[in-house]
Amino acid sequence: MNLSTGLSSGLCSARSACLVHPTRAVLVQTLSRHIHRKKPRGKDMPERSKQANQKRSQVRARVEHVYADMKRDGKKFMVRCISQARAELRIGLMNMVYNARRWSFLSHVG
Repeated sequence: MNLSTGLSSGLCSARSACLVHPTRAVLVQTLSRHIHRKKPRGKDMPERSKQANQKRSQVRARVEHVYADMKRDGKKFMVRCISQARAELRIGLMNMVYNARRWSFLSHVG
């Protein structure tokens, strides 16, 4: 499903600031579980929302660390390929290297 259909800018993310956009209904239906809750103005954040935001942040951090590691190591081998198949292969190999390195680290630690 393409969220940028009918958008003037062509870009829209799952941030809570984006919910004022005309595609709010689509975002709420598909991505509401992944959007952080905002703190009510002038009030404390409810404990349940605080815990939900914390859990979402943990998931996001784990995913972003993988991509940051691949990006850091990938600068040595920029993905500049003629075909999409070669680019997918190269990215897949970078992912395998990350997984092997992570497995090696975890097996030595515990």
